[in-house]
Amino acid sequence: MSQEVIQKELMELFGRSLETPEVMAACVTFCKTYAMSPEDLFYSWQSFTFNRKTDMGHFGSEQIPGFRDYINAELKNKVKQRTSTSTPARGSGAAPKATKSAYRARVLAGATATPESALKSSLSRSVFPTDDVKPILPLNVSEGASRTGAPGKNIIVPASNISQFTYRYMYEKTIERANVLDSRIDEFGRYVSDFYSLTDDIADPNLATEEDVVVVGRICDATDSKLTESSLLLEPSRWAGSGRRIPLKFAPNVRCASQPSPDPQASAAPRTGIGLFPGAIAAFRGALAHGLEGPFFSVKEMLPLPPLKAPVLSKASGRSFTALVVSGPYTSDADMHFEPFKAVLSAVRQAKPEALILLGPFLDSNHPLIREGDIDQPIDNIFLSKIAAPLRDLVIKEQNNLSIAMMPSVRDMVTHKNVYPQGAGVGPTRYQIWNPPPHISPTSFLSNPGAFSIHGVNFGATTVDVLFHLRKQEVFKSAAGAESAPRDAMGELCRHILDQRSYYPVFPVPYDLSADVNLDVSHSQLLSIVDAAPDVIIVPSRLKEFAKASTLNVSAEDIIVDNTVFINPSAATKFNAPGMVARITVDAMKQGPERIAVDIVKL
Repeated sequence: MSQEVIQKELMELFGRSLETPEVMAACVTFCKTYAMSPEDLFYSWQSFTFNRKTDMGHFGSEQIPGFRDYINAELKNKVKQRTSTSTPARGSGAAPKATKSAYRARVLAGATATPESALKSSLSRSVFPTDDVKPILPLNVSEGASRTGAPGKNIIVPASNISQFTYRYMYEKTIERANVLDSRIDEFGRYVSDFYSLTDDIADPNLATEEDVVVVGRICDATDSKLTESSLLLEPSRWAGSGRRIPLKFAPNVRCASQPSPDPQASAAPRTGIGLFPGAIAAFRGALAHGLEGPFFSVKEMLPLPPLKAPVLSKASGRSFTALVVSGPYTSDADMHFEPFKAVLSAVRQAKPEALILLGPFLDSNHPLIREGDIDQPIDNIFLSKIAAPLRDLVIKEQNNLSIAMMPSVRDMVTHKNVYPQGAGVGPTRYQIWNPPPHISPTSFLSNPGAFSIHGVNFGATTVDVLFHLRKQEVFKSAAGAESAPRDAMGELCRHILDQRSYYPVFPVPYDLSADVNLDVSHSQLLSIVDAAPDVIIVPSRLKEFAKASTLNVSAEDIIVDNTVFINPSAATKFNAPGMVARITVDAMKQGPERIAVDIVKL
């Protein structure tokens, strides 16, 4: 790794702490002397400051000697631990026996306490050797860029903001969380004011007025159970209403304004109601009223949120292509044989796509064998032997023109960050920096959620089951006279993602599902969909799989919202057997959503 790359990664991790040239030079020296990556050095710095009870944000030259001694002590402790676990006691003639739980703990940690595990570890290293390590592919790679020594071009191009997902977590402050949540309400307030051409400012729902006013706020639940119409609260921003929550009640003749269209030349579509859930930003027209239980805001009209700009309807850069999208887990709960993943590779051989998009979890932390520690080799070795090596052989020996992208999951065991939003990177470092032969394109690593493009077609994806979380929390309020109107429930769930301009608009996360999200609220702006809606949004879910099958024969399962195609590819493993894969075919000779055809295929 060159000095320039090391300095760049150090600046991203440490921030302003390394503005002093002396401190930066010392950190670069530490990385080279101790063969540490900048991320490992940053983790050591966090541990050092925590143990010394010092400010992690201040790295002065006076702390360099102490930090160097701390790194030396860490390395010595690691050497002692390896020696104590691998060297038999003198005079015993055999290695001391370890308990099963202790052995499992060492295996999970990557220790090589037995000849068998040492052999497997050496085999995994031979799959992706570390003798000639090249710099990792820049996370903000642009079209046509590639790793040093690998001129092959990956047609899956990540968004340019992917480097923003490298952030410190577990250092949230209450004021930071409050500011992020509050600014989101004000942001939507400006959208509503501009779109509906309001002459007055967004009003405070807690103040009495002679005329009806427009209010914007976050939907909250007055109870700890599922949201209902009787438990609705509206929380305005601190600027508009001091953040004071007020109950919502709908007038008997409540109306719903027509659904705004992202196409200014198209007529507005009628709306039969709106869906509400905790965390949703909503706009209403009404006035403050009083009842037996106190004041409440009486809603007389529900205002749909302004839409995102429609996807660009130009031709897909003159290139037609086929892509496969698969979501984990990739093995059954009964074993670690990864038979469903082998079925995925068979589907790739048969379809011969130009792009393969693999979504996590790759090694699920909820897998029974992983939870119990009942595995016989380190996690990294399982990933390399069961997923990485078969993919490598497929690309090198059979399909040289295949471009691969990987997106991690919060539940993944082979990622360094298990928070959402989640940074890019899947597998051990030696896999991420592995350079394929010159004629093979390097793997693209996507953030979670992530945006990327393939030949001009814009995609968005997330591995969090946002549709299931929305369905669990949503309450739908129909307009007067529209209670019996037919409703596309799945389409409404997908519309929430576009209306709220977020890949995960639920807040707070349901308690029983919090482990599947692990939301970092202070960085939740990274969940936003900015500028225009993508052409395709991929949302894997435990709900029934769906996709746009045909524009000529639209069925009830075709989900097209404002010209954006939504796809739920289900999972590669369903009921402990091979599951589903989504095949996307793009015809560059067509325009709009008609150019995209999707089939959900059984493995």
